[in-house]
Amino acid sequence: MPNTDVTRKITKAVDDGFDAQLKFTADLTRLASLRGRKRRRRISWPAPTRDRGLALDRWKIEVEDIQGRDREFSPAQPCAVPRR
Repeated sequence: MPNTDVTRKITKAVDDGFDAQLKFTADLTRLASLRGRKRRRRISWPAPTRDRGLALDRWKIEVEDIQGRDREFSPAQPCAVPRR
């Protein structure tokens, strides 16, 4: 049987942060996520992620390693993302 005190505290914490989370999600989804238009999103994402105490993996795709292996692969252009 769930601990009702813990359940109440969790529910209150979710309710208290709901508007801020909804705004964050709306702001994030407002950024383009289309081929060739992702740079702004990649640059904007790390700071709010860190601000929430979350880790963010950053890695580089080696185009030569995947090119020609998958017929769904689309041409890719290197994009320098500044480190913070």
